[in-house]
Amino acid sequence: MNRKLAKMTKSLDFNAGTQIETISAASEQLMIDFPDDYVEFMISKNGGEGFVGESYLVLWKAEDLQSLNEAYEMREFFPGLVAFGSDGGGDGYAFQKTNGQTAIVQFPFIGLQSDITYLAKNFTSFIETLIA
Repeated sequence: MNRKLAKMTKSLDFNAGTQIETISAASEQLMIDFPDDYVEFMISKNGGEGFVGESYLVLWKAEDLQSLNEAYEMREFFPGLVAFGSDGGGDGYAFQKTNGQTAIVQFPFIGLQSDITYLAKNFTSFIETLIA
């Protein structure tokens, strides 16, 4: 994990890191290529939760991504999004693949596709957005 990302997320309560095979399995099951900086973060920390700046952040474990996306019925209500965490309240964070590019968006767990908000082009920029 790069130093910048490590510094920005130091206040999170982390999980133990995971194996690349676990992330690869989630990627295959969810049919998405995760951003490289997210993969590096997950290998090192495998999610966690806590405050990033003034924002609360919950990052799901790699082994929970498939089941949580199914539980939130992401394919039905938000096709094209793969959720990876939340703000600990009513909004989730997801990867969205558009035109071959993967972006990070915010969406309401109870809401409409029109309520999706673009946040960042990669995981590091996403964390920077939460801090700002």
